[in-house]
Amino acid sequence: MNRSALAGIAVLVVAGLAALYFLVIKESPKATSEPAQTQATDTTGSGQRTGVGPALGSGTASRTPTIDPATPKDSTGFVVTDHRTAGSNVVIAPGSDAPPTRKLAPSLVGTLHRTAEPIMVGCANKVDPADRGPKPRIGADLVVAIHDGNLVVSDVTPVLKDLNGAQVEAVKTCVHDLMMNFTAPVPDEDDLDSYELHYQYVVR
Repeated sequence: MNRSALAGIAVLVVAGLAALYFLVIKESPKATSEPAQTQATDTTGSGQRTGVGPALGSGTASRTPTIDPATPKDSTGFVVTDHRTAGSNVVIAPGSDAPPTRKLAPSLVGTLHRTAEPIMVGCANKVDPADRGPKPRIGADLVVAIHDGNLVVSDVTPVLKDLNGAQVEAVKTCVHDLMMNFTAPVPDEDDLDSYELHYQYVVR
């Protein structure tokens, strides 16, 4: 094979390598040293990305505060102060009894409300109209008990608003005496030692 033939073959090889470079190597995406970012999940329901951020921990490894007896500060940084006097006897009073969970039936409360209204308003009418304010009210705080199917009012505290004049005390006495020991049959109710009711009526 003569030199011209070898030169032709060499030119073809060089041309092929050049074509391979432009077609494969040069067209491939450039390598980058930047790490790929993970897109944050859309939690707004709008279809738009809410941003990119670092992964958060599960939160299961929370700190448990411990108190150092030598210094008045726990491991979370909160200062712990003991206001007791050294050597004193600290007595903690027991908490009050839990409030009663028993409630009267709404129908019974409503019946008592309607029954007491003419009694209390009748007492309030003793006050002269000239001695009444812009919004006169008459009412009472009642304590009732239920035993053997009977409801009894055991305590009455009259409550007056915008009622003035010399007849105020007479009105309070009227409400107290007429409502005290008021009784009503309640055969469907269980026994109840004490229950508070608060009633108030408009005086016209």
